[in-house]
Amino acid sequence: MESKTSKRVWKWYAIFAILLVAIAVAAKVRSLRYDETVVGCWARLHEVAFAVSMYNQKHGHLPPRVVYQDGVAMHSWRVLILEDWQPQLFAQYRLSEPWNSPHNSQLANQMPDRYRCPLDRSSLPTDQTTYVAVEDAKAVLRTNTDGTLQQAQVPPGAVMLIEFSAKPRHWMSPDDASPEEIMVYINSIKDAPTCHMHYATADVRTRPIRELDEKTLPARLRLEITSAK
Repeated sequence: MESKTSKRVWKWYAIFAILLVAIAVAAKVRSLRYDETVVGCWARLHEVAFAVSMYNQKHGHLPPRVVYQDGVAMHSWRVLILEDWQPQLFAQYRLSEPWNSPHNSQLANQMPDRYRCPLDRSSLPTDQTTYVAVEDAKAVLRTNTDGTLQQAQVPPGAVMLIEFSAKPRHWMSPDDASPEEIMVYINSIKDAPTCHMHYATADVRTRPIRELDEKTLPARLRLEITSAK
């Protein structure tokens, strides 16, 4: 017959085992939720890249990264691709006015959810995005004064968009990131075990930033291609 002490010991063993199982299950659930969120980040950037491709199909060229008028930076590519992707929001935006005019500024808090990774949702103001294009006269997306490219002209692996969480910016602002900024940023984060950021290529493939090779990256950011327009 077991003693009362022995029963107490087994009782505590059982409680301890249940706690261990509960902790393991909770950790697994957190891991699955994190993985689902990372997939969500991938999916959002991929959808944005697809919207860029839709613009190309409609207009015969990729969207200008910035539209200049009389030397003033009027509109960002992030606004231009809303035309078919988010038509109701685009209809409210006045192309005759700069992005930060009193009227257009009223749309700031209507930024599409797709312009932000779900992991950044709670840490950024509602008008801030971490998705940028490469800012360079030889990049995939070029200004209207540099001359835009047709998607078919661009090498498949050319980097078009990147998740740049180091410097969030207003989603309507004609502000992106230079190749130098991008290379410094990527080298600082790509080996981190928690790196969840992605990039999108001109052929609408979305891949983890950690896969980028710093030796070939410069040629994937700046292209030796003459603009079609």
